[in-house]
Amino acid sequence: MLSHFPYLSELSLHKCHRVSGLGVAAKEKPGMATPASTSANKLEEAETSLQQQKTGGDEEMDPTTDEDLVLLPPHIQTLHIYDCPQLRHVSTSIGKGPSAGRGLQDLRSLQSFKIISCPMLLSSNLSFYFLLPASLQNLSLNGTLTSSTLPPLPNLTSLSIANERDLRGEDFLPLLSRGQITELTTRGSRKFFVGLEPARLYGIRTVRTEDVAGFFVMPICSLLSSSLTNLFLQNNSGRKRFTKTQEKALQMLTSLQVLEFYCYDKLQSGPAGLSGLVSLKRLNFVKCKVLKWLPNDSIPSSLEELTITYCPKLRSLPMGALRKCSLRELVVYEVDKELAKRCGKLKGTIPIFRDKVFD
Repeated sequence: MLSHFPYLSELSLHKCHRVSGLGVAAKEKPGMATPASTSANKLEEAETSLQQQKTGGDEEMDPTTDEDLVLLPPHIQTLHIYDCPQLRHVSTSIGKGPSAGRGLQDLRSLQSFKIISCPMLLSSNLSFYFLLPASLQNLSLNGTLTSSTLPPLPNLTSLSIANERDLRGEDFLPLLSRGQITELTTRGSRKFFVGLEPARLYGIRTVRTEDVAGFFVMPICSLLSSSLTNLFLQNNSGRKRFTKTQEKALQMLTSLQVLEFYCYDKLQSGPAGLSGLVSLKRLNFVKCKVLKWLPNDSIPSSLEELTITYCPKLRSLPMGALRKCSLRELVVYEVDKELAKRCGKLKGTIPIFRDKVFD
């Protein structure tokens, strides 16, 4: 059916519980028949090929039936696969010849690939079949077991790993060693940076992580001091405070422009020494339920935007530092009532003041 859409650029498979295999449909050649007859021919070829794989002499048997296999159009640019628990197999391209066994490499226009809750797709014994195209720029794996056999991807700039507790950065050395990645996200992988050679992170500009212990070490922060501009610290339910060593490592990130703390359920105080981050323009504290105060030296003079939302215990802000910095926007919502009143007195001195959050 997908061959009827020659201009399809984005495809999402959502809760396809019967799908167990992916393949790439044969490329349409000039002078071929109409789309209807072409897709019929492709379907016949696919069925014939699958039958040959199941019954053919020395060829490896493909466990996927024609009803379980999805043939992807070779021209798609974005592919998202959500909650397909039976998906365990990337088939060879339909047909024989030099393209056989290429996995998804025939998706030569594919730029973004996101896989969520497909636990069998990249399991170690099958990852040999999973060959990704060199065109890929963004790769996101969420709840999808994998191994270190993922191939190097020369154009990959964004890598996201989520809900893989036992995975470490070492498992992705073929991807990290290219030096092309500028955006790295790790969620639910609190050991990702442990033991990782800092040079693997060279050139990264954006990091989203909850691995505070692994990330805030001198070798890593020293390497990223001139490149990292955006840091999002997310979903840490156990951290009450930052150690002196971690604060010193954070202070080395002098190129930071955006710093956010999101869902730090037990964090009572923001880190000290942020005033030394001379490039910091935006500072956010969101859903830090027991956050009580920010240290006096936590507001750099360069700060332009401060957002504090859903922090009901917050009672103290360094008001003097707020008046002296370059603040252009202040958002205060769901904080202690007395603090909200004190912040309200800044109206008129700050171009944008909001005490409500609008979707």
